[in-house]
Amino acid sequence: MDTAYCKLDQKPYHIMTFAQLSDEEIQKKRRHLACPECGWQAYFKRAATSGQGACFGARPHAPDCSLAAPVSDRGPGSSEVRDILRNPMDHIVIDLNYGAHEKRHIDEEESDANGKAKGGSFSGTGSRGPAKMNRRLRPLLKGLISSEEFRRSSAMIELPRHTSLPANQFFVHFNDISEEHVNNFRGYWGLIFDTGMSLNGTFWLNTGEYDHLSVMVPDDLYADFKKRIGFRFDHDLEGMHILVLGHLRRAQTGKLYIEVESLDRCTLCDD
Repeated sequence: MDTAYCKLDQKPYHIMTFAQLSDEEIQKKRRHLACPECGWQAYFKRAATSGQGACFGARPHAPDCSLAAPVSDRGPGSSEVRDILRNPMDHIVIDLNYGAHEKRHIDEEESDANGKAKGGSFSGTGSRGPAKMNRRLRPLLKGLISSEEFRRSSAMIELPRHTSLPANQFFVHFNDISEEHVNNFRGYWGLIFDTGMSLNGTFWLNTGEYDHLSVMVPDDLYADFKKRIGFRFDHDLEGMHILVLGHLRRAQTGKLYIEVESLDRCTLCDD
């Protein structure tokens, strides 16, 4: 989007005008931005070192908003995303093996009489056992962003030796977090609006219109986190989606946060 409406001063801003504001004013106004057409919450993304210009965006827009852009189908993991959305799987096992090849993992019981894999598309009549697929976090995050059907799905999501819940209970969007989620282990996901670094080296990924929920990257993980995600400046993460498998905690100040306890339980994507 080239224009966003600021609810704080009740005026529209063109992206070039907003990007030239002082850092202090940007920080003050960026959490009060909205799509000028549908009014849903918007975000500001600074110009990237890759050459991509500054922009406004909203994820999501209202369903009938003409400014909504389709989710990109390009990039790593796109075949896995299509498989997640196309095949009616009963059971998805989260694969934390970062960098693994994109492939289906077929259990022995999913083979036919000749030993050939049946795959994930179903035809004919008669009963069948649970259909399983192993999937990495990034394709799962893309599936959550692009498909309301997947977000509402009752397909079982399993993190081996840890937990197993239906997708519509395991994955919790930042906007849907409530008191009942405190201290619970879930797949929390949503949009990063801005970032910040504490004096002790803790890196914070802040979400939502108000600073009530953040994702915390401890100082001892920050260097590896930066290398793994592949960003140069902290603000490069603004406008990206993040998925973290972890516990929702409440600090003594009342602030809610999710700590990244292990890098293999966290992923980000920009579309």
